[in-house]
Amino acid sequence: MSEMTETDRLRITAKLEKLTNDKFKQQKLDSWRPVPSFGSTMAIFAAFGTFFLAVGIALYIKSD
Repeated sequence: MSEMTETDRLRITAKLEKLTNDKFKQQKLDSWRPVPSFGSTMAIFAAFGTFFLAVGIALYIKSD
């Protein structure tokens, strides 16, 4: 077996240090927070309302 030189040992130590201080492991990742506007919120609400109203009417008609 060959002995590790001091430079190899320092290089490996630096790599390990870099891996342990990763942003992912330290939970310091940048986050994205959507900020819904009034218009987009109302459009989504209307789309869901229309969809579920149509499903409700269809179920009511089929139940007779």
